[in-house]
Formats: sequence, C-alpha cells, structure tokens
Amino acid sequence: MKKSRVATLGVFDGVHRGHRALLETLGAEARAARARPFAYTFDPPPAVHFGRLARGHQLTPLPERIALLEAHGAERVVVIPFASGLARLEPEAFVARHLLPPGDLAGLVIGYDYRFGAGARGDAALLARIGRREGFWVREVGAVEVGGAPVSSTRIRRLLGAGEVAAAATLLGRPYRLAGVVIPGRGIGRRALVPTANFHPPAEQLLPADGIYVVGVRIGAGAGGSGSPALWGGVCNLGLAPTISTSGNRLVETHLLDYDGDLVGATLQICFLERLRDERRFADLDALRRAIDEDIARARGVLGARGENRLAACKDAW
Repeated sequence: MKKSRVATLGVFDGVHRGHRALLETLGAEARAARARPFAYTFDPPPAVHFGRLARGHQLTPLPERIALLEAHGAERVVVIPFASGLARLEPEAFVARHLLPPGDLAGLVIGYDYRFGAGARGDAALLARIGRREGFWVREVGAVEVGGAPVSSTRIRRLLGAGEVAAAATLLGRPYRLAGVVIPGRGIGRRALVPTANFHPPAEQLLPADGIYVVGVRIGAGAGGSGSPALWGGVCNLGLAPTISTSGNRLVETHLLDYDGDLVGATLQICFLERLRDERRFADLDALRRAIDEDIARARGVLGARGENRLAACKDAW
C-alpha cells in the first residue's frame, strides 16, 4: 500500500523560525515520498491545560496558527482538542488513535525536543520504535539558533514582555501582530489630539509591554473598511491611556499616518516594528499632544530609515 501522508506534530505557538525549519523539512520529505504534508496541532496548548501558561499568553490564536502552518507548507492542519483524557493517554495509545488511522502514514517529522503522551514519556526514540513496527519513518529536526540560543516560543514571550518587538521579530521571522475589530472611541483623540482606530486585543493572545510603537497597519473588511491590501504606517499606543482614561482596560489605539477615514467596524491588523517609549501620564492634553507629535515624527523617521521601506517587513506577517 502506498503511504500518502507525511506528518508533523506540535503546538507550533508562534510558527517561529524553528517551526518553519521543521515545516520546510516536512515539505521536502512529503515531496520525496509523493505524499501530502499534514500538521497536527493542539487546542488549547498543553501548557495552558496544565496551568504552565496563562490562556492570554499565546503568541498565535488558533485561526492565525492554522493560517501560518498552511502558508508554510502544511496542506492540511488537523487540530486535536487537548483535554484531560488526552493528557492521560499513553504515548503508544496516542500514536495509534491520532496518527496511524487511516493507515497511510509514511513518516513523521518532529522537533529535537518534542515530547508527548502521559508524563511526556513519548520522544523520538519511542516514535522510531513504533515506526519500525508500523511501517513509518521518523526524522528529527535540530534547533534553529539565533544569538547562540535556540529559537523558542518561551524566548519570544520574554522579549515581547519587555517590549523588545524588533528582537522578537528576528526570532519569529516576521513582525509580531495583533488584530481586532475597530470600536467607537471616546472622540477625544479626533477632537483634541489625533484620530485613532481602537480595538480590544484578543483575550487569548500575549500583548507586548505597554508603550508607544511604530507599526504597520492593514485595513481588513468590515464597516468603514475597504479590505484594501495597502499597508499604512502608524503609531500605536498599547496600554491604559492614563492621561485620558480611568477604565483600567488595556486598549490598542493606533494612529494611521496620512489616513483619513472612518474605520469603525473594520478589522485592523497591526504588526509591531519598533518601540519608541514607555506609556506615561501627562499633566494635560497639550503636553500629551506635544508628545504625540514627537512620536509621529520619530515614527516617520523609523519608517524611512536607511532609505528602505520598513513596512515591507509586515508583508511576511500577513
């Protein structure tokens, strides 16, 4: 019987450069075997289920994770619900239940540190033993290192938590991004400061440290949006907006450079390019406006730095 499926499995949170190396190997092995490349992932991530990772600290919400896996070579993404029953499943039983049916598995591609099954007892050696019995091979892909250390989702989370979005982008292979539907604002920005498009961040996704960032923006479909693929430069305030708000809710507020239009109801996607400064409280709106003007001027300088269009980096984020 011809084996028609080559698979990889993992959480793939972030679909970062290490994951992409694994997906490249998956694609190459699938082509060599004339088979279809499958990616198996889990939702929620096991670390969330076991309480080692807060639900709001994921790098990629599930729809984005699936889209990125497909964009980097997985012909089909299979989502395995992660619950207590799966957590208690022995490694051999997991393979039999989720990977072997319908019996056409040619091979598995896994990361160098991948563990699975009850007590994380499953590893590459165990998979190889099962494979010899069931007729599939196993390829283990080594770490991708940047700065002398392996690229990992944990390392990326630390960088984002410190506001180091440019360093995080180096490990991700693209700028970090957030998306949301624009909501009506307080009107203060348009009347007294600068117009902003505001949205609440996804509840499950990690936010970079509060602060002011240079961002790239794409306007998606929705009321007030054109769905245009054009990229806009912007300045994003991520945080509590302490000078004009007392709600205590974090908000993503973005001023699009040279854009004039109503975006309420549109889906806005932003990618983080560089951090300008901390968020802080100002004495009055005049002082805040002066700071915003300085932020906009600095953002224009960043976007035009070294004669290259920094927004081009955002194309890999979408």
